[in-house]
Amino acid sequence: MRKFLIGLMLICWSCIFANAQLSLTKGKYGDGPDSIAPLGIRKGLSDEQLLETVQKQTFRFFWHGAHPHSGLALERSNTVLAQHYWDYINEAWDEPNFSTKPFGPDAGAIGGTGFGIMATVVAVDRGWIGRDTAVRRLIKIADFLITSDCYHGIYPHFMDGRTGKAIPFDRLDDGADIVETSYLLMGFLCAREYFKGNTPREVYLRKRVDQMWGAANWNWHTNGQNKLFWHWSPNNGFDMNFPVWGWNECLITYIMAASAPNPAKAIAKSVYDGSWVGSYGFKNGKEYYGYRLPLGNYDEDKGGPLFFEQYTFQGIDPNGLKDTLGNDYFEQEKTIR
Repeated sequence: MRKFLIGLMLICWSCIFANAQLSLTKGKYGDGPDSIAPLGIRKGLSDEQLLETVQKQTFRFFWHGAHPHSGLALERSNTVLAQHYWDYINEAWDEPNFSTKPFGPDAGAIGGTGFGIMATVVAVDRGWIGRDTAVRRLIKIADFLITSDCYHGIYPHFMDGRTGKAIPFDRLDDGADIVETSYLLMGFLCAREYFKGNTPREVYLRKRVDQMWGAANWNWHTNGQNKLFWHWSPNNGFDMNFPVWGWNECLITYIMAASAPNPAKAIAKSVYDGSWVGSYGFKNGKEYYGYRLPLGNYDEDKGGPLFFEQYTFQGIDPNGLKDTLGNDYFEQEKTIR
């Protein structure tokens, strides 16, 4: 009897292992892998192996860590207490926080979802995940967003991944966030260009992307001025009064806003000149450690944090990119790194 039970257990484990291997090779839909194995400590990696490992495990975060209902990238993997997100953030500045409202389990990050979409494109191209498997996930996200809270085509910073309702970032910041939306649509537009096949699902995905891209009214966020405002609220209007000044992580926001397919929803160059390049923090021109930094007049931070460049240049290649003011964006990217 004992030998029979041991044999039965071995057969069961063999079946489980075989199914796991099948999932890693053919996947649920038979088109390729549908999961990424976690990795522990690895030593002795070459530069190429290290880069591959970091990139693949980064994708794993977006793929396996997405909200189970909507597919949105989660803001965090833990739960904090905050009536508004600023309550938690301000703890870093030693501000007391006695909030009792949980924040985290369902908080989807709109900008982070855009980054996850771009990571999915990379994963398909490198064979980490099946093409149709990826398209199904992107459709899941798009279908959720198409009926979620949206203001003149612009999404909030945070969204409940189950209900699609906006999660307030602050008392006044409870509606549209034009910057986070630009990251989301940057990801979707890259996916639209990559998944150009004639399969029904890829055609459907492109239609959904076009619907979101066409609905976004960037010009609404000028409030009739030569400025682009970060926020708008159905309850508070433009009371946040926070223009998108340069230089920071928002160059892609201006590129998207100027490129809207409907000219009535696009911004004019005067908006770019009035708020982005017209701000005190835009130009630098100083040297740090022997390197000239074109943009980002933030001496204390040596031009600002690295994500100022990383976010935009996920979707725009800075190599050879210059503007009419003579700014070399490849030099900016190379120098800041």
